[in-house]
Amino acid sequence: METATVSYEVELRDYRALMAYLCKPVVAKSRQLGRVLGVATAALAGLLGVLLVESVLSFLLGMLVLAVLLFVSMRIVTPRAQREIEPIAGGFILCKHDMRLTAEGLETETPYQRRLTLWRGVIGVSESDDHVFLRVDRGAAYIVPKRAFTTREALTAFLDVARARAHEA
Repeated sequence: METATVSYEVELRDYRALMAYLCKPVVAKSRQLGRVLGVATAALAGLLGVLLVESVLSFLLGMLVLAVLLFVSMRIVTPRAQREIEPIAGGFILCKHDMRLTAEGLETETPYQRRLTLWRGVIGVSESDDHVFLRVDRGAAYIVPKRAFTTREALTAFLDVARARAHEA
């Protein structure tokens, strides 16, 4: 029975990569919806401006102020709120991880927990340029930084075991 083992430190950049990976489909959908709603809102505001406002210049100035406020909230407030919920170094997430792929599943251990995720709970294995993702739900995945592997062969062996086991389950 083939196994694979890897030890690594999860850093903030890894956590951010995981969040980007998990949120990518949601962000793409919300961007599409945002564009549609933006065009619809602009059309409605333009129509109301023509029908209800006596001065086109004051209407346009009001719309400009509203657009600036919206931009500021999206570019300043949202990232600040995201930073507030990021994990702390040396905490439950940003710490040393040991992962072992066995016949039964993914065995993971950190200074705070030991866990076994059965292979039938792994719904996908994918990778980016810098990470391997072992997805266990729509909004949850294990992340393994590729820098944890000393050779390309070690990474390939890990991926081969993970993909074979995940697809067998």
